[in-house]
Amino acid sequence: MSFGPLIAAAFEGSDFKIFGRFTFNEMTGPGWCMACIWFFYGMIVIFFFKDNRSGFRQVELLSDDEEITDEDDDSPADGFDDGIDIVLSPINNYGTIEKQPGIISNRSLFSKVRRSKTVKTVLCLWIIFWVKLQQEALLTELPIVSFEFYIWGSARTGIFMAFLGVAVVPMNLIVIQIAGVFRLRDPIIIRWLHIPIVVSCIMLVPFSDQPLKLRNYIASSTVLFCFAQVIEGVAMSFFSKIISKKLAQGTWNSGLLAVSSVLIYTCVSDSLFLKPVD
Repeated sequence: MSFGPLIAAAFEGSDFKIFGRFTFNEMTGPGWCMACIWFFYGMIVIFFFKDNRSGFRQVELLSDDEEITDEDDDSPADGFDDGIDIVLSPINNYGTIEKQPGIISNRSLFSKVRRSKTVKTVLCLWIIFWVKLQQEALLTELPIVSFEFYIWGSARTGIFMAFLGVAVVPMNLIVIQIAGVFRLRDPIIIRWLHIPIVVSCIMLVPFSDQPLKLRNYIASSTVLFCFAQVIEGVAMSFFSKIISKKLAQGTWNSGLLAVSSVLIYTCVSDSLFLKPVD
């Protein structure tokens, strides 16, 4: 996020030819730079990356006639008693089995686990889509608004976008520290982080014919982008906890599913805000 706009700012004013045919300027320079980086990265992955299969383990499913007792259960017992979740006893809000005395029927128990995980998975994917929509809307309008109303060039816009990417790091650290001190759980963090996002969205709306003041625009954009990135990280963390065990191992795992969903959401968001040129 930070590296691309910073490169665009560094290449401002450059204009020359590569091999006498290809143009290298402030518009094409970041693309050339990223192409070289990804080429070397791909070579490193192809020749030096080795898959560690020792970490994989087979997931054994209990048959319907088996019984789950306290001795067989090693899942976490701290459920989320939160309005955003569906509390299904004896299922905690991670979608795993809570410790319960006695014997539980496998058939009804696994049905509740599947239902709980499905609802929470869809909820996480919707939260990721919503924050990705906000981020892409901000990044799409930023070069246009900054040029039309504040007379910013590509260098200043690139520096500000790089600043947004860097500002996410301390914001994540602050949220992690607060969550650790007060023992906040993922759904609670997601809920409270929506408040500054909604406030910043309202502050970005000009309620008169005059554009926003520059300091208000910078502050609102920073708050919106940083908190949206934090929510996306927390939602990804929650998503990895509730994903099915079958999707949590191997190549087609929860990480690939999350990254693919983010990529699809980015494409959908960009298609909503970008108008094709006639």
